[in-house]
Formats: sequence, C-alpha cells, structure tokens
Amino acid sequence: MSSFYELKNRINTVKNTGQVTKALKIVAAAKQKKSQTNLKNSRYIRDALQKIIAQIRKELGNAIEKNYLPLLFIPNLESNKVLMVTVMSKRGLCGPLNSKLFYKILLKKSELEGKGYHVHFISVNKLAQKFLRNFNEDVIAFFSDISENPSLDDVSPIINLVKESYTKYRYVFLCYSDFVKSGIYEQKINQLLPIDLPENSNDNHDKNRNLLYSQYIIEPDPVYVLDQMSNLYVDLEIYEAILSSIASENTARMISMSKATDNIQKLVYQLTLKLNKERQARITKQVAEISANL
Repeated sequence: MSSFYELKNRINTVKNTGQVTKALKIVAAAKQKKSQTNLKNSRYIRDALQKIIAQIRKELGNAIEKNYLPLLFIPNLESNKVLMVTVMSKRGLCGPLNSKLFYKILLKKSELEGKGYHVHFISVNKLAQKFLRNFNEDVIAFFSDISENPSLDDVSPIINLVKESYTKYRYVFLCYSDFVKSGIYEQKINQLLPIDLPENSNDNHDKNRNLLYSQYIIEPDPVYVLDQMSNLYVDLEIYEAILSSIASENTARMISMSKATDNIQKLVYQLTLKLNKERQARITKQVAEISANL
C-alpha cells in the first residue's frame, strides 16, 4: 500500500520539477537572445577598432614610443607576476560551463608557473570567486554586482583596476566562455595586455599601405589617436568578455534545462509504468481475496 502512494507522490514531485526546468529553459532562451544582440553590437565596434589600430600601428612602425603608448608594451620587464581576469557565470544550473573554463585556467596557471611566474587573479561573478577560493588562489579583487544587461559604465570599475594594476605585471590574461552561436560556446584565455592583435589584423595591408594617409587626416596626430583607441580597445575586450560570458551562461543553461526536462519526462514515463503495474497487482490481489471468500 505504502509503495503505491510513494510512487504517486514521487511522480507528482518529478512532474513539478519538470515544470521548473521547462520554465528555466524558456527564461534562458529569452535572455540568450537579448545577450546575443548586445554581444553582436560590441563585437562589431571591437573588430573595427582592431583593424584601425593594426593599420596605424603598422604605419607608425618604429616611431611608437613606450612612454606614450603603455598598453602596447610590457611595463615591467623585471616583474614575475601575471594577472588573470576570470569571468564566470553568476548562477549555476548551466552544466559544465564553469568547470571546463576553470580546468583550462588551472592548465594555463601551471604553464605560467613552470616559466617562473606568480599568478594573481581578479574574479568576476560569484562562481569565479567560489572556484578560486576553493583552490586557495591569490585573488586581488572580486566583482559580483554585474548586471545581466551591463553597459560599459557598469564594467568600468573592472577596467580601471586592470589598467591601474598593469604596471605591476608582465602580462594580463582574460579568461571567459566565448559565445560562438546559439548552443555553442568555447572556453578562451586571451592575452589582454600588452595588446596582442591577431596576425590576420594586417591582412591586405601591403596592398592598401597608403590608404590610411591618402584618404584620412588624423587629428591631432597618429600617436594620440592610437593611444586613445588602444584604451578603448582594452575597454571593449573586457566588456565583450563579460557579455560573451553572459550569453554563454544563458545558452548553457538553456541546453542543460532542456536535457533535464527530457530526462524528467523519461523518468515520469518509467514511474508511471511502475505505478500501473503496482495498481494492477493491487486489483489482482483484491479480486483473489473476494473470490476466496465466496
């Protein structure tokens, strides 16, 4: 008797859980569309900046001076410290999103320590702080109040801290989950500072070598413009990493909740079959008892 009612209660509980996972899936899908739009707009500006910076930098050549363009050079060649800005999700229920990223961070940290560097961290969002604290990593700052639809101003405290701290470090790396497209993301660790533009940023440069100065007048001068654009480029790199992490979190949660909902439906089906067998056994037993008393 108790087994029958226990099965009924369990089925109801599993169904209620299924309603929660389905709702979380729908909410994550809606948020994912919004975060994807924000990320697309940021990438468009960042990519344009990247091309302009690469072109001006190539045109200036050896005229670039470290004192005027600090973000393009290693500020302290004697430093054995490296800073890693770690961006993870604000909440769980998003599958292996954060654990895969942290595993990659540990591999990178081990590689850097093998070269004699001491690694410090800036953690962004609660799960980044949780992972780093669990492994007793050296965290110099923690940021947790990041909006789900952040503006560049919302991220400015992180940006300012990274730029101020850069003089103490040899390199700064940016660690985050990069959103590729809906349902697909990958873990990335990119060098943020000194600015290291991808090799393909200078594609077709030789063919268009004089395009910059023949069609544009740069005011007040190329060095000043390059300095300002370099600063903005770093701002957008950090901002994009946070937007990408949010989009990856939403798509990972959408996938995770979709799988959970499917598994719950299978479990309900199996429990219902078991309940029907239990009900049939009870009816058979009752019929046998009635027949015996006749």
